[in-house]
Amino acid sequence: MSAQVVPNDFVVNQNNIVNDVSYVIYETNNVGSLNQVKLTKNVVSFVLQGSKKLFVNEDATQISESDVLFISKGNCIMQERAASSHSNYKSLLFFFEDAVISEFLKERSIVIEASAQNEFNPKHIVLVKNEAILQFMSRIQEPNMNEQPEQLKKEFKQLLSWCYDNVPGFSNYLAGIIWKAKDIRFKKIVESHALSNLSLEELSFICGMSLSTFKRRFRMKYGCTPGKWFQLKRLQRAKELLESKKVKASDIYLDFGYENLSNFSAALKNTFGMSPRQLKASGSEVLN
Repeated sequence: MSAQVVPNDFVVNQNNIVNDVSYVIYETNNVGSLNQVKLTKNVVSFVLQGSKKLFVNEDATQISESDVLFISKGNCIMQERAASSHSNYKSLLFFFEDAVISEFLKERSIVIEASAQNEFNPKHIVLVKNEAILQFMSRIQEPNMNEQPEQLKKEFKQLLSWCYDNVPGFSNYLAGIIWKAKDIRFKKIVESHALSNLSLEELSFICGMSLSTFKRRFRMKYGCTPGKWFQLKRLQRAKELLESKKVKASDIYLDFGYENLSNFSAALKNTFGMSPRQLKASGSEVLN
């Protein structure tokens, strides 16, 4: 079963995908089956006809025509059902980027403490339709609204404001989006500097956090200390270079953060069970 990529597979005008906000009316008669879905944007799903069952992590959530579903980007399983054998499943899907949430929080001067942003925040939240939600649904479906992303964003921020003020637990859902965005940025920064000689203090500064927070988040993400992870990555790269026969250990040990050749050689031996000379020899065997 191939996964649907949403919104890419649903949006007729692909130019709208690059906007921070957009919406589409989705209708299908392919109901009842379990569908793998890759959400590349956060989405608000307004069921118009039928019902939806959502599987995220260990949770299964049922959504009917009286409900509204906010769900963060990521992978999930969805099952859609029509209201009757003579009708289709139909929904309004509103897509939004993480940046819209950051803008909203800044404009409202809302600060979500770092301690409240973690992997345990809910990935989705279900609301019951009310007057504020129905007005939002009506306004965004006015003619050519997808060609007016700033107006769409303004309408959505008004809905966010109402939800933040009136829906218990909504701030926890927003905290999850902020945490995930920061987590993705954290991972990109760390892995793009895996072979650099930046200190942990310098990396934590780039990530915009204290050294203690950086170390704590690193261990949560990678399951080990930064020192062990960076050392392994650098030794793996050194091993590749030695096996390629393009360099000698004496040429590269300084590049990989070692002050002398003997410590570099010992680290390779302890990690891979072979000395630099043996690694070069094993590389020759592979090449032959």
